[in-house]
Amino acid sequence: MRLRLAPFETRELLIVPKKAKRRKMPLDPLFTRDETYDYISPYIDNTVNATMYHLETPHIRLAWDKERGIHTFLDKKTDTNLVRKDDQDGLFTPIYETSEIEHTYKFEVPEMQSVRRAYGRNRKILSTLRDHGELINAKILEKGPLLARVQLKFLLAGTTHAVLELSAHRDEARLDVGLIIAKDTVWAPESLYMALPLTTGQKEELFIEKSGCILRPRIDQLEGSQALFYTLQSGYALRGAKRSIHVATPDAPLLHLGSLEPGFLCIHDHTLPNADRQYSWLMNNYWETNFATNLGGFYRFDYAIGLSDTKPDPESIMEKTRELNRRFLVYQGGRDA
Repeated sequence: MRLRLAPFETRELLIVPKKAKRRKMPLDPLFTRDETYDYISPYIDNTVNATMYHLETPHIRLAWDKERGIHTFLDKKTDTNLVRKDDQDGLFTPIYETSEIEHTYKFEVPEMQSVRRAYGRNRKILSTLRDHGELINAKILEKGPLLARVQLKFLLAGTTHAVLELSAHRDEARLDVGLIIAKDTVWAPESLYMALPLTTGQKEELFIEKSGCILRPRIDQLEGSQALFYTLQSGYALRGAKRSIHVATPDAPLLHLGSLEPGFLCIHDHTLPNADRQYSWLMNNYWETNFATNLGGFYRFDYAIGLSDTKPDPESIMEKTRELNRRFLVYQGGRDA
């Protein structure tokens, strides 16, 4: 069933469960009873499929391994891998950075302040340590006719728990991503990123939505202004010649472009690429106006990645990104609710 809603119109939908007899044993004798499959059966509908090694729908296919993380994000319509060939991390890999402090007492305030003063506008120094999340396990959370979900577990410094939840849909070229972490308490300066090495595989432009305007970083900005990280309103989009990638970032409105290495601050001088390597900058503890000094605790950051045929104007491109941010509120109720 499809519903079309006018602007500001609301509808209440009631989902009534259908009673059906559950098959006690699968038709395929090679299936295990707990539905953790290590092969693809020829006897069932595999248009939506999830295993410990891949996630697939009629529109997209993701694959990963322990050495490279998520190395394949296939757009089936164009048979194009949307992961950049020059990626240094697998798609959605969490990355943790911290800077060691030479101190005589662990929580001595002046030394905490001095290392932050040395950071400069690049927000890191030569001694900054970086840990790239290591994929260590995969788990199937759900597999049905309309949706498949998997969980990827990472070993990441600065955290005691770090997992990705990936949800793919049968009827839409869309991927929902959730990064869930249990963050350690660290007083030293630190940052948390997530790698987004996305590309359309075509000549492309990167658009972001600021408050009140849409612009192309490193093109539509003042010469001499910083060109390393940008705040976002709804997210960003990569517009290719035929296909576009839309990235909604409701929980992480900071985008880092280019290398994570320390160095001089990048400024707009008409030499930097617009569609550079992308990182979602999730957390840091040295901008006190944005984050607390103590970042310890549990966090979840959600994203939505959508694919579409390219539209000619930036407004139409960004509208698709905005649509990914609009979610239904779903709750359980009784038959008479």
